[in-house]
Amino acid sequence: DVYKRQFLQFSDPDAGQMRRLEDFRALGVDATGSTRFTIVVPATEMASATEPLVQLAQGLSLMAAMPNQSVRVVSELPQAMGPGEAVVLLGPAGSLRRLVPQLPDQAGSAATLDFLPGIVEGGTVMLVTGAGWSDVNAAIRQITAPSERAVSVIRTVLSYNGWIYPEAPFVLGDSSISLATLGVATSEFSGRRFNTEFNIGIPSDFYAEAYGEARLVLDAAYSRDILPGSHLDVYVNGNIATTVPLGAGSGAILRQVPVNVTMRHFRPGLNQVAIEVVLLTASDAVCAPGASAGNDVRFALFDTSTFDIPNFARIGTRPNLAALGGTGFPYNRLTEPLPVIMDRGSRETLAATATLVSRLAQAAGRVIPIDTTIPITSLSNRNALFVSTLPQVPVGVLAAVGIAEQARVSGGDTTGQSAASAGTVAAMNRWSSEVGTNWLHPVERLREWLSETFDLSFDALRLLPSDDAPYMPAPGVSFILAQGASPGGDAAWTLATAATDEDMLTGVDRLVRSDGWSELTGRLMNYTASTDSYANVPVSNVEFFQTQPLSYSNLRLVAANALSENILLYAAMLVLFSIILGVATTWLTKRLGRH
Repeated sequence: DVYKRQFLQFSDPDAGQMRRLEDFRALGVDATGSTRFTIVVPATEMASATEPLVQLAQGLSLMAAMPNQSVRVVSELPQAMGPGEAVVLLGPAGSLRRLVPQLPDQAGSAATLDFLPGIVEGGTVMLVTGAGWSDVNAAIRQITAPSERAVSVIRTVLSYNGWIYPEAPFVLGDSSISLATLGVATSEFSGRRFNTEFNIGIPSDFYAEAYGEARLVLDAAYSRDILPGSHLDVYVNGNIATTVPLGAGSGAILRQVPVNVTMRHFRPGLNQVAIEVVLLTASDAVCAPGASAGNDVRFALFDTSTFDIPNFARIGTRPNLAALGGTGFPYNRLTEPLPVIMDRGSRETLAATATLVSRLAQAAGRVIPIDTTIPITSLSNRNALFVSTLPQVPVGVLAAVGIAEQARVSGGDTTGQSAASAGTVAAMNRWSSEVGTNWLHPVERLREWLSETFDLSFDALRLLPSDDAPYMPAPGVSFILAQGASPGGDAAWTLATAATDEDMLTGVDRLVRSDGWSELTGRLMNYTASTDSYANVPVSNVEFFQTQPLSYSNLRLVAANALSENILLYAAMLVLFSIILGVATTWLTKRLGRH
């Protein structure tokens, strides 16, 4: 909400006109916090515009760097453009002259990147054209070139200049970072509740959800007025990670006090770490009428405090939508163009594809080259992205990403009756769990006791992982994003699908918003438009693949996390090794010493 309420206002109406490419960084947002790129392509050029349009959308998205960006594809110039919107004319000059007769003189002979004022009310139209599509591609390259980065160049920061400052350091292993570097200044506070936050970047092959701890090494102080019951809380991505009690009848100065922070809530990509301090005093408890808040400092946090992250296991897993959303993995590491298979002839699907790929490019921090002409028969062992309505999804893709084939004809019903049916099903399931079959009650009570007492589930008490059952969309689900292994098993396929083109565009627009994108996890995520809600399907059977050179230290960390996730397997191995030790000890003692 912050970026919706804060803005600069200029008295000169011409101040909002674009004159150069860098002005896209000041594009801003509309009243809903959204940024839109409306790309105008003549209807006769739509078939040839697919790849150039998606590349252009990536370049504009990385340049504007706003949190909620979307793309629209139209064949006619709009009447007007609103706040947070940019209109782009794309195509060869010969075709564009039907829409805009007066083009720059060089447009018909060379790659042209220009701005045309007065064509659309409310702003300046950007022109990307040339004599033919080869010249148009050369003009697009002027936009994408600043954002191109070789795969071999490792990022040191995650840059989201449009809404996050300072840039989040990209932590690849053992690191200690001061709060000053993270943008948290020394603060002295006299109120009741103190809040501050910073951001940390984690790589896509992060594998430490079940073990390990980071440390917040505190330099802080609190006054004598602070009562027992006060506490300092650390949150990671909105989940509480640790609590430290404060106040013992006297003030204290905390120098390099370590506060352990569990790493289970970290995920690939951008991670927000928040520090919240709740301060209780006798004067606050009394809260006398007419009394004013005092100015005495109660708490101080010094920027010499550090956030320390230990070495963690690094290994790739698939499917992994969290890594896809965090850094665009595995598409961020491709050395060849990403195959993108999509429905042809649909402006809505083309716009959805451009929006989704642009969001992946934003997560990856680089333009992702694409190939929309490669045949699906050659993709068995290659990473690929599919954007298609359910009836048009190529054969074999639904099975690869774990969706039931029946979804083609029965899934994605978004009518009001279906939405009501979904609510009915949920109510029936709730009543069934509460007053269902008697023999299930002890099992449910055991499940609840394990969860509340030990934070365990039955899925954690398995010797072998269960297979992921094919997902069948519930009535009312309007959009699905799913990932699975390719038929060859050496790559990841990701599918974005919906029942109709309109549902596809709506679903992708909602997915790429910052609040939706941050929810990506598991192997599948669905969106229900009637309730504006998301649901995730977790991964039961994870496939591992190597992303780092083999080393004993990394293998040890991988094993530690794997055994922490599979408690029953760990216990079985412990019993087995104990038996082996006992047998070996017995055998040795019978043969050693005097009889």
